[in-house]
Amino acid sequence: MAFGFIEFVNKKQRENRRHLGLVKRLLERQNMKVADHREDDDPYIFVPTPQQSLSFDGLRIYNVGNMLAYRVQKREDTSPYGRAYPMDLEEMYNDYMGDDFKEEEAAKQIMQAVGEELARFFKKSSEAEGEIRGAELDKHADGGMGNIVVPNTSGDYGSTITNG
Repeated sequence: MAFGFIEFVNKKQRENRRHLGLVKRLLERQNMKVADHREDDDPYIFVPTPQQSLSFDGLRIYNVGNMLAYRVQKREDTSPYGRAYPMDLEEMYNDYMGDDFKEEEAAKQIMQAVGEELARFFKKSSEAEGEIRGAELDKHADGGMGNIVVPNTSGDYGSTITNG
């Protein structure tokens, strides 16, 4: 009985790695860079951000049950954080097949939709972080100029004045 369970788990892990490999190729065809970590104990692929201005370096795409999800990750070799966003490719496929697409056309539509979803996530994250940075600058602003310190070369005469 235990042998059957181990066999099931190994098969599931192989399937998960295969699914990640398909998504990796799909994203690469959309001209996105992808780092492969499918051989790790907890397999995933990493998609670096196209902009350097974000507070995170990319997204981790990994399996959750029978679905894929992605989360923000500070660096490629760290753990992800924040909310997980589901990517149900099977549901996408079924939606496109319901719209009378042929299998090949449905696959192309899924490739495009996944690439667009990640690009949209990066864009919205950049906009949100820009707004947060702007709000922080406004919060600490002095007359709309910010806290600008100009060095004074004339010296500090405050300590030379005495009450006398």
